[in-house]
Amino acid sequence: MKPADLPAVEIAEAIRQRFANLSNEFIDAKSDRERTGVVKKTIGNLGLELGWMPGTAGHQSFFGNEGEGEWLYDLIWYRNTPERHLSEVYLVLESEWKSKLEPIRVDFEKLLLAKAWLKVLVFQSNGINILKWIDFLEKGIHVFQKRSAGEIYVIAAFNTNTRQFEVKKIDGV
Repeated sequence: MKPADLPAVEIAEAIRQRFANLSNEFIDAKSDRERTGVVKKTIGNLGLELGWMPGTAGHQSFFGNEGEGEWLYDLIWYRNTPERHLSEVYLVLESEWKSKLEPIRVDFEKLLLAKAWLKVLVFQSNGINILKWIDFLEKGIHVFQKRSAGEIYVIAAFNTNTRQFEVKKIDGV
């Protein structure tokens, strides 16, 4: 089996593992922009390893000449036909560093609209809010009327108290 043909649930687990190992590099970042860069580089490189092209702002510095610039999301994994027509978007990722639910909800709802199998949200908060906010976002998935069978959400919340990522995989349907 080619890496790009791995089931979404296995790729979601690989993403979870990358976030589990990301904490030190993420903590050393000095700004939200740097934190976003660490996330884009980490998840974008995983996409390359699995046979996908990354689309993100700053892609040249992260991925050489691979991929294209930012699209509608902070990061996507995609494929083009040989004629350079878009054939598939496999993953979309949004990140939000304001530790307030409203901007997190707004970025999360962009993921609901995406035609992709994997949808990743990264945010930060203290340990008190994380579980409550993840529950809120999960309810938003199930309330949304236009879900697709097989889509998977990965919510990666950086706990500012423990300085570790807490990651939850949610099946869309």
